[in-house]
Parts: sequence; C-alpha cells; structure tokens
Amino acid sequence: MIRPHRAFSIISRGVLTAAAMAIGCSTGQEVRSSPSPLYHLIDGRQVDMAPAVAKLEMVIPYSPRFDLVLRGRRATYRVNDRRPTFLSGYQAGDLTLVRLKPGDDHDDRNLKVMVNRQGKGLEIPVKETVELIVDSEPGGLLRLTPRLSLEPGEYGFVSQSDIKEVTRFVKMFDFGVD
Repeated sequence: MIRPHRAFSIISRGVLTAAAMAIGCSTGQEVRSSPSPLYHLIDGRQVDMAPAVAKLEMVIPYSPRFDLVLRGRRATYRVNDRRPTFLSGYQAGDLTLVRLKPGDDHDDRNLKVMVNRQGKGLEIPVKETVELIVDSEPGGLLRLTPRLSLEPGEYGFVSQSDIKEVTRFVKMFDFGVD
C-alpha cells in the first residue's frame, strides 16, 4: 500500500492528530483500522488512496465563502495516465473530483467553496469539478473515470458524505497528473 506522507498538513500547523483521526485521515502514520474506500486502478491492481486533511479557511468573516486548503505544492501520489480509473466504496455522488489551484502563498493548493445554508455540506462551483463516468463493479464498488482526459496538474476527490456538519477540516483524496 502506498501511504503518502501527510504529517506536514497536520503537525506543522499545530493541529491535533485527533482531528485527523476523527475524520479518518492519515497523519503520516497509519491511523485507519480499515482499508481506504478509494483505490487507484493500475493494470488491474488496486492501490489504496490515503485520505488527506484539507482545512476550511474563511475568505471574508461571517461569509459562507471559504477556501478549501490542502498544504503542499504537489500531491505526493502521482499518476501518469490522463484518464486514471478509480474504484470507490462510496455511494454514487458522494465523491466530487475537482481541480486544485495553487494557493496565495504558493505552498498549498486550494479550491473556492461555499458552505451550504444548513451547514452540512459544501457547494463546489461546477467550473471547478471534473465530470466522471460512473459504472458499477462486482462487490458493490463503483468505477470512476474522468469523462475527458485530465490536464497535467493537481486534483482531488472531495468526500461530501464524510461531512456530517461542517467543521474546519474536510477529507480529501488528492493526486497529481504528470
């Protein structure tokens, strides 16, 4: 299993490891007791995608607009395929594939989002999402493939189903396309 190093996103900011464990994310050490619900499919074998912790940072005080910030310029997990295939244990519609942009301080990647009115989810602009082809697989998994080839850059799956109530942290499965 590939376990990208995520300690910088938790420890360097002084955030307690308990916050990452509460949403089931890796902190550089294996904290999950079960396999990841997302796999990258390479030549017929499944590679476990470790989740990362993205932080919600307020753009304007008392506004529903936020930046979803993932520390580090590049994802540790890289793919060479322009149309990578993933297997997901999530239900259809629970994961949204997004393109991440360089942050203002150029040491992170981010995404502009809004917190929905009930405070129980994120609204992601359509222009930031990547359309997926979703097919059912035996065993209850879903096969996720981008409809069009991905441009080189940084991407991530945002897990909407893990957001019960919006906190400062969101589970994300990030990767880069070379």
